[in-house]
Amino acid sequence: MSLWIKICGLSDQEMIDASIEAGADAIGFVLDRSPREVSLEQACALKEFTAGRCEIVAVMRQASPDKIRSICADLQPDWIQANAPVNMDSASLQGARRLPVVRGQLPAGINIPDGRCLYEGAESGIGQLADWSAARKLARSANLVLAGGLTPQNVSDAVRSVRPFGVDVSSGVETSPGRKDPGKIHQFISAARQAHAALNARETVNE
Repeated sequence: MSLWIKICGLSDQEMIDASIEAGADAIGFVLDRSPREVSLEQACALKEFTAGRCEIVAVMRQASPDKIRSICADLQPDWIQANAPVNMDSASLQGARRLPVVRGQLPAGINIPDGRCLYEGAESGIGQLADWSAARKLARSANLVLAGGLTPQNVSDAVRSVRPFGVDVSSGVETSPGRKDPGKIHQFISAARQAHAALNARETVNE
């Protein structure tokens, strides 16, 4: 299985094209207060530039059911990313899947819908490194997408250490808050894929 890679916090066509050309599987539109925030109308317009070439993730910290319902109706994202739990019935999500954000230990009584979660540090979008040891334990039982403090320089180590289902980056490929660098995006995706391929090759040899 290939590594799922998401580039988050995109706000213009150039960076969407750079991410897709570099091999990103998904891009994230931040619909919450942030240097990377876009309006729902902007996100809908930007989605047109993807031409179905990647998955779309609507990103929030917390959101009311009404807000999520509106986003799903207008943007029709593939994933709704918000702090765990993402409590919405399937009809309201209109085909979107839940991507709950887990910070630290999985909250008691919370399951992982759709088998996938995003794991990061206490704060989003500030480059705070997640706890890789705790992430590695959770990755054994869930399709864990590792985020938080990842960069082109450390993503190889992160993939080898955590063995995640996927990785997610935002500030780690920026020149300043909200301004992505296409070169860093390419470097990040290349390093992540090379590390994942090396792991797969090693496991094949050991079988």
